[in-house]
Amino acid sequence: MPQNQLNKPASKKDLIHLELRTDRKFEVLKREMEAHRQETTNTFQQIMTILDNIAQTVQRLDQERIFTIRWVERIEKEIEGIKKHLKLS
Repeated sequence: MPQNQLNKPASKKDLIHLELRTDRKFEVLKREMEAHRQETTNTFQQIMTILDNIAQTVQRLDQERIFTIRWVERIEKEIEGIKKHLKLS
């Protein structure tokens, strides 16, 4: 819009209006980007919370697995002792 239909240079008034419209568009764009940045931050925080919960669950399950393995080893030793006592092996 800097030049009118007759290919004449744009007037100062036209250039000022164009600049003002451009400034308004940039302000709108800036507000939209800020809103999306907040949404992205919230989403990131939700994902991190979920990952923290998953990590805690995996750690708990790993500890339970270790205790279960030790318990099975103790039971197997007891069974071997019982077999020897009963002379089954």
